Amino acid sequence: MSFLDRTPPPEPASGAAFGLGGGGGVHLLVGAGADLFHAPQGAARLPLGSLPAGAVLFDLPEGALGPADVIAVPGPQGRLAPLAVDGQDEATDDLVPGVALWVHTLAQAAFRLVVSHPRPDIVLRPGTVSRAVAGATVMADRGVLWCDLPPAGGLLFGIEPVLGRIALPEGAWITLEGGSTGQDAATDEIRAHGWAEGFAGPEWLAATRTFNAAIVELLPLLRGLAEADEHNRLVGRQGAEQADHLQTAARFAAVLGNPAPPTGGDTGEEPLLQAMRGLARRAGGRVTRPVRANRAQMDRAFTLAEIARASGLSLQPVTLSGHWWRHEAGDFLLHDADGAPHAALWRRGGYVVQPVRGPPVRVTGANAGRYRADAVQVFADPGPKVDFARLLVRGLDGAGRDLLACLAAAVLGGALGQVLPMATNAVFGLVVPAARRDQLWPLALVIAGIAVVMFLLEVGDGVARQRSLSRLDHAGFRTVWDRISRLPVAWHRGHAAGDTVIRAGGASGATNAVASFGLAVAGSLGLIVSSLFFIAWHAPAAAGLTAALLAAHLSLGGLAGWAQMRVYGQGEALAGSTDSMMLQMIGGLAKLRSAAAEERLLRLWSDRFAALRARLVAARRVTNLLEAWLAAFPLLASAVLFLLLQAPTGGTGGAIPLAAVMGVITAFGAVILSVNGLLRGVLSLLMARPGWTYGKPLLAAPPEARAGLIDPGEVGGAIELAALSFAYPEQPPLFRGLSLRIRAGEMVAVVGASGSGKSTLLRLILGLEAPGAGAIYVDGHDLRSLDATALRGQIGTVLQDERLPPGTIMDAVRGGRDAGEDAVWRALEQAAIAPEIMAMPMRLHTMIADASRTLSGGQVQRLALARAFLADPPVLLLDEATSALDGRAQAGVMAHVLAMRATRIVVAHRLSTIRRADRILVLDRGRIVEDGTHDDLIARAGAYHALVRGQLSEG
Repeated sequence: MSFLDRTPPPEPASGAAFGLGGGGGVHLLVGAGADLFHAPQGAARLPLGSLPAGAVLFDLPEGALGPADVIAVPGPQGRLAPLAVDGQDEATDDLVPGVALWVHTLAQAAFRLVVSHPRPDIVLRPGTVSRAVAGATVMADRGVLWCDLPPAGGLLFGIEPVLGRIALPEGAWITLEGGSTGQDAATDEIRAHGWAEGFAGPEWLAATRTFNAAIVELLPLLRGLAEADEHNRLVGRQGAEQADHLQTAARFAAVLGNPAPPTGGDTGEEPLLQAMRGLARRAGGRVTRPVRANRAQMDRAFTLAEIARASGLSLQPVTLSGHWWRHEAGDFLLHDADGAPHAALWRRGGYVVQPVRGPPVRVTGANAGRYRADAVQVFADPGPKVDFARLLVRGLDGAGRDLLACLAAAVLGGALGQVLPMATNAVFGLVVPAARRDQLWPLALVIAGIAVVMFLLEVGDGVARQRSLSRLDHAGFRTVWDRISRLPVAWHRGHAAGDTVIRAGGASGATNAVASFGLAVAGSLGLIVSSLFFIAWHAPAAAGLTAALLAAHLSLGGLAGWAQMRVYGQGEALAGSTDSMMLQMIGGLAKLRSAAAEERLLRLWSDRFAALRARLVAARRVTNLLEAWLAAFPLLASAVLFLLLQAPTGGTGGAIPLAAVMGVITAFGAVILSVNGLLRGVLSLLMARPGWTYGKPLLAAPPEARAGLIDPGEVGGAIELAALSFAYPEQPPLFRGLSLRIRAGEMVAVVGASGSGKSTLLRLILGLEAPGAGAIYVDGHDLRSLDATALRGQIGTVLQDERLPPGTIMDAVRGGRDAGEDAVWRALEQAAIAPEIMAMPMRLHTMIADASRTLSGGQVQRLALARAFLADPPVLLLDEATSALDGRAQAGVMAHVLAMRATRIVVAHRLSTIRRADRILVLDRGRIVEDGTHDDLIARAGAYHALVRGQLSEG
């Protein structure tokens, strides 16, 4: 007779919580599910999990800190019925799943509260016997099993001591104590039994109660840690809000003319956060306190990268050299000799360092040595969409003094530009009629002095203009590159590399063209306006004629610019496609030659290039006509002016005085030259518009979210896909409701026919593709809430058709990491390529211009593997990463992959690559049709067996 048959009828539910404390009772949940809570007296309820009807619940013993304080709250119609269990009976099959639900729910509750999740050293499966090594982490493969510990026992979740046999559910772990400490030590064993098998004797009840007792001891500790984390979070939030309040108050005070004194103050925040707030505010951004997913790192100080990612800020390392404090190079973050961070801000011709406490300190030659040479510049995120005005304003931010200098130079240049017409007037009005040659010397000296002043003005204007344009170029290229690097992969999939380059150049070049034209207008407008006033003063009719001629001149120039703009507008797309095709031709030259397709592709490229050149020739034709008109216009305009000036005006003698005529002619010539220069600027400006139109979609496309996401911290490696659906654009769904759970430290091989979704699965886990429905969880956190950049930085990845950047072998392996030669050599050994690199004359410093031509496919793959191995990542994704390796090299690489403690997901076709995986998944048209070990799947004689016979190779 089963336990369920001996269960008395449940008592009517009262709707109250059911305490699971004291005694040794066992209860059956019937009628409805129940929620479990840890509810000490006077404290809020801490949810532990939910149990469905049919689950078995146990009374929990008192712990060292008092009662268990665990309650069950059944749902409507839910009841708890006592089970008659005396500890001497074997459990029946109908009890087995109910106990598993209880154990698994408590383990998941502890898993969520434990601060760190290690990677396993020993993975237990039913029937396995493993050598127990002191300090090793033991986990169950899947489900729940029974574990016989060695005599020294272990620590459940690395905290609570346990001995003997214990229930070990998936998600829990035990850190072994005692046991073997070396190869020659006495061997202790750890045995695993299947869950149903363990119920064959009476030991199951004692083993379950061992697990329960350990959980009771853990709950108060884990609850306290959770409450401490919440308290720290609230304190940090309060400090951030206080800092924001002080900054807001300071801005309002500055508006009212009563700015806050520039003194440092301790706001209770970390020094790095305080320094970054000042820099972000100057850059037009705002610092957001990072939120961490890994509770084990809650008490650790925030890093610069964490703050930047959470706040949507970009960082650029710079090296300070020479008299850096005398020259403006933007604001940056400094560190003093003790490592304390400081914000260095450019103010009134020098740098001012704002310490956390105390007044600002101006940097001079006497104190510059206090600060380290390595600094970091901070740039704010331009936002999800960048329009032209925002890009221009962002680029000219901080250029106010230079723009004022350009404006002042324009005004003074316009005034001084009238010296020559006035001098001409004086010469023909006073000197020539009186034949006083001796008066020419003073006049010449005055003109020479004015020329020197104008020369200096022009030099100063050029320097200020160049500084402004350089600042604009830097901001423009940074904004465009930031957008390119953060655009979703789906956007890049629809745009070739050459096309993206053309768009980027058009977007960044347009602001420079507008700024250059604006500065040119400012420089010329002063001279034009002052010259028109001079002409109007001496000959009003000539001023009207000049204005009319200028209007006609500008209209013709604008018409030419419009015609050229139309031609260029049609050529931008052609330029993008032509450049993209050229890059693809160069990259695939070997394949083209092997297929004898050079001539066919050359004809296709020639058609596009010819169409592009035709448009460029048409544009050049317009330019040539305009240049001819600009050369002829001064002479034609002068002829019209002479006709006007020779006509009677009603003055003395019936004509304008000769002195005034000569002055007007001189001023008129200056106007014509300035307007010709402006027309060339208008032409350049209109030519930039097609580039902006073509590049605008790049800046308007929404990038990947960055600010406000959770930092994943140190990734444990547990990955789960829940009801995942995905489809590529304009294609049928690839995944429909795909669910998969991969345990931390597990090696999972993925096989299947081409198009079954193997590579797409890896791209989804990397966040390179977004699911249409469902979710992906990493260590229990939704991938959409995590900072993708920080997460990918902890994932070693080798995808199909891996490419290496140009540079040295050491650079190719290190990537962006700061690793020494020893670490690089170690990674090369793990990738089975170190002997080949050692044989090269320059070894690690061997230059690789184009890896696809100088290295074999196997060498490229192994260097990519070394790059992935370098950081010992917690997650490793390999997509056909050993397809080009011979058997010996492949065996060496896989030996290291198998020895890693990381979560490893391997897509491969070689049987030798996947047969030793912990699990093998068989994908068929987006569905997991089989899941198990190599031996299990072969024994089933199903889809995997067919792949092994027909598609997988033994090599």
